[in-house]
Amino acid sequence: MAISIHLASKICETLGKWCVGKGVLTLGALDPYFSESDLATVMGEAGLPATQPTTPNRLSKVSRWRDQKFISATAFFQTLGFQEVVSIDYSAYENADILFDLNQTSPPESTLEAFDLIIDAGTLEHVFHVPNALSNLGRMLKVGGRILHHVPCSNLIDHGLYQFSPTFFVDYYSKNHYRTLAAYVHRISLTGHAPTNEFLHALSLCTDVSHRDPRRILLSESFPV
Repeated sequence: MAISIHLASKICETLGKWCVGKGVLTLGALDPYFSESDLATVMGEAGLPATQPTTPNRLSKVSRWRDQKFISATAFFQTLGFQEVVSIDYSAYENADILFDLNQTSPPESTLEAFDLIIDAGTLEHVFHVPNALSNLGRMLKVGGRILHHVPCSNLIDHGLYQFSPTFFVDYYSKNHYRTLAAYVHRISLTGHAPTNEFLHALSLCTDVSHRDPRRILLSESFPV
């Protein structure tokens, strides 16, 4: 599953407005589609200082991406300042750190209230039991944490089980006592490198209102919901 430079810029923009902590959970083992120099550019635009990654595996484990000098997900998040980068998946196919099916109702105890940021870069549309999946994410999130969804909205035929209305996240999180900090629909190409008319994605960033955090994040985008 990919982190495009467009999505990376939104993550950097978010961090530029609020430091979300030290632990990040990714749904699936993510593959950044950009190099260290690409990341330096978007971090500079967001006004973020770079942190030297401690991982010895700074390049992607996928040979075709490594040949293009694309960095690993661990290097990406460590450069942003996160100390712990954990991936979760239902199978061991992509060597996720934690094996758990989001359709189920009892996430591992070690994951409960364990993460400051949860990144869904295109997993939710593949999970049949969406209510269970969202409930699990809420249980894994620390107080004051953030959840970012980046999922198909329309015009992505035969991909996953669902395409989400952008109001879905607003309605779900508000009804379950969360505050939606931002929700946008934006155009993105199949390569993810530049906005086009090829298909649409919904992007939503949420937090629990019980955190009583007066700070707000607003993602800059051209098509606000």
